[in-house]
Amino acid sequence: MSAQAEDLLFLDRVAKAVSHALRCGRGTALLHLRLRGGDSEPRLAEIAGRVAACTRYPDSVVQLDGRSFAILMSEFARPEEAGLLAMRLGQAVAEAGPGLGACLGIALAPFETEAPEDLMAAARAACEAALAAGEDLRFSSEEMNRVARVRAEISRDLPQALEAGELRLHYHPQLDLASDRITGAEALLRWQHPARGLLLPAEFVPLAEAFGPLHRMTAWVLRQACLDAKAWPAPEVRVAVNLSPRQLEDQGSVDLVSWILDETGLPRPRLELEITESAILGDVAAAARRLQSLRDLGVQLSLDDFGTGYSSLTLLKQLPVTKLKIDRSFVAGLGRDAGDGAIVRALVDLGRGLGLEVLAEGVETEAQLAFLREAGCTAAQGDLISPPVETQVLAALFPAAA
Repeated sequence: MSAQAEDLLFLDRVAKAVSHALRCGRGTALLHLRLRGGDSEPRLAEIAGRVAACTRYPDSVVQLDGRSFAILMSEFARPEEAGLLAMRLGQAVAEAGPGLGACLGIALAPFETEAPEDLMAAARAACEAALAAGEDLRFSSEEMNRVARVRAEISRDLPQALEAGELRLHYHPQLDLASDRITGAEALLRWQHPARGLLLPAEFVPLAEAFGPLHRMTAWVLRQACLDAKAWPAPEVRVAVNLSPRQLEDQGSVDLVSWILDETGLPRPRLELEITESAILGDVAAAARRLQSLRDLGVQLSLDDFGTGYSSLTLLKQLPVTKLKIDRSFVAGLGRDAGDGAIVRALVDLGRGLGLEVLAEGVETEAQLAFLREAGCTAAQGDLISPPVETQVLAALFPAAA
């Protein structure tokens, strides 16, 4: 295929991606990558392979000339995802050889333009502006440039967060609706950044997954949660820790959990690992085997955000979970939306019929709590019961809940 034909095919893919993203209420990104530094010619095939390996289906990559590539990110939910892809691309090029680097420009549809040719031009112009300024990355939108600079700074500071003791755990209490006692708490990670204050997981965990010390951070969260729970004055209260898709895929996760439980001395049934449906939708059989290995350790397993995925019922037959967590989007409509009420009742009946605990998230009103009690829900979590608190505050809630 000629270079001109390949360019036209790429532009057609861009047009189709933009059209599809618009129908789905999502966005499309076009990235222009320019190689710089070092002798890239002997490594072009390797670099092209590394660039392609950073993308996912149905993204596309086309080599524009000897030192430039165009990358189509066919769909994203948040513009920041394009920045993460750009950072991965830059890292991949740098790892191809000493002295090699990349400069990237990003244009977003439909926020800036929907025309493929205009997207290409905007991404190229952003790349040229970044080259002129000596930067690694620039969006064609100034607001997104500001966001990208913040994320780059956070990414730079992240490796030191553990060593500096800046990570924190807050706990969201879970109320047993039969006894009105706090019987569990979900561990929520926070980063007390020295300059930016308290950061929530969405602001730094994706960066840790892409570039940072995810394994060490996971180990710290598990260990600290187990140590905190061991010290609580209510020995029956369980602690729940979220397990990300990347963590579930890690073959060493089972050994890590086992080692931390042995080291901290927390009784194994008091640890609950939360997984989302997105963590297991790839190779369900492999995920089920890893989850069974975790269950064999004696820990509890809960399926988070239940009811939002198309394959939840199929998954339930394959996964060794012990609890379902009803997504807050259904709980929010209780008392106002008959459809949400019917869905919550059906999910509660399904879970209880399978012998599983059922916890509703996002409980914020007395009316929602009353509905869940009447429906037979096992437990509830939300700011009506308590907002996320530090472990010392949580421990003080136990006597009051008795």
